[in-house]
Amino acid sequence: MLRPAHDQVARIRRTQPTPPNDPDLHTGKIPVGYLDARHIGVAACHPDVRLIDMSDPATHASFPAHVRRVLGWFDIRDADRGTVMTGDRRVTRYLARHLWQTCRDRGLTHIRGLRYESRLTPTATCFALWDDPSPIDTSTITLHPVEPTDPSLLRAVEVLGLSIAPD
Repeated sequence: MLRPAHDQVARIRRTQPTPPNDPDLHTGKIPVGYLDARHIGVAACHPDVRLIDMSDPATHASFPAHVRRVLGWFDIRDADRGTVMTGDRRVTRYLARHLWQTCRDRGLTHIRGLRYESRLTPTATCFALWDDPSPIDTSTITLHPVEPTDPSLLRAVEVLGLSIAPD
């Protein structure tokens, strides 16, 4: 759901003007040189930004009849936590689009995205942010090199079943 904010993309490109092509992840290996050419951006949202909690039963109960009918096309009978945890991107994208459109139609401009649990790591929280306008306070953006020894990176690599390999 995160669409590129062109000023932020330009800022990243100034830091990393010509990134190499993505590695072939079918091999299960990420070349360490690929990481050398990457940065991780960290930023905060504006303080008034709110996110829809996709784990909250009240969110699932709010889905109108037409959304429930569409979920039935995907063989989903009940809208609950499992619905938003599905790996079927057709379902999750449809729900995200519905919620985005509903917020737009109702003028709920303080709601800027979704908060949801990771399917891969139960203790991780994920975010899908809408960028019209961007919820990111651009004055808080910092860029950091990707270090192949970073504990968070190593946990993510492990969860995804990948490894970091020498070039």
